[in-house]
Amino acid sequence: ALGSNSRTLHGPWGERKTTGYGGEAAVHSLEGNWLNIDDRVGYVVLRSDGRPNLIRHHDESRGFGRVPQLQEWISLVGEAEPLDASTPVWICVVTFLSQSAADTAASLEKVRFDVQGDVATCRIGDDVIRVDFSKFEGGRP
Repeated sequence: ALGSNSRTLHGPWGERKTTGYGGEAAVHSLEGNWLNIDDRVGYVVLRSDGRPNLIRHHDESRGFGRVPQLQEWISLVGEAEPLDASTPVWICVVTFLSQSAADTAASLEKVRFDVQGDVATCRIGDDVIRVDFSKFEGGRP
């Protein structure tokens, strides 16, 4: 639950409970294309290269003394082996708020990702998000 150092991570691997402990840093590597945290927030990760995705839950300890500060974060996109920098990889991450693990798993059926040249298209059911990166201009208007 939010406000505590315990999480239940759901994904294709099943259910994994994590608890942060002061002084014990850990990284939990989980292969999969979806993640749900505590039956509250869901993520779907689709890759253009077809490689397996590696999700990492980082549980780091910081500070000293009787009450060390805990710091957690999730790396939603990752690889088990380094990528060749010359090969472009496109990745789409879709976030679903207030969603159960079962609904996140079912979301895989309605999320699609396609790349043609410089145009990336993400479809979520009937909704379409299309970005043409050849027309992207940095900075502010």
